[in-house]
Amino acid sequence: MIHKMASTVFTERIASFTIEPRGQQHITLGYFTAKRPAKGFCIELDSAQLTDESTVAEIFTVGTESKYKLILSVANYSDATLRTEVWGMK
Repeated sequence: MIHKMASTVFTERIASFTIEPRGQQHITLGYFTAKRPAKGFCIELDSAQLTDESTVAEIFTVGTESKYKLILSVANYSDATLRTEVWGMK
């Protein structure tokens, strides 16, 4: 499957998971360096009750400028289970 966002193509599925109602999930998106930085990510959220207020997705950096990892945190504040897929660029 290929996902397109503007002129960027995301072809590598990094993760697929569900979040229970009022739950939270954290995943590591990868380890990166200044010479090999992150290229980009696409987060696809699927729920019948999805609204701007019901879901919060944030990416955190842990480490230094020269060596770091990225962590995705997704919180589901709705009463429905949330299916989440994360895509990256090769």
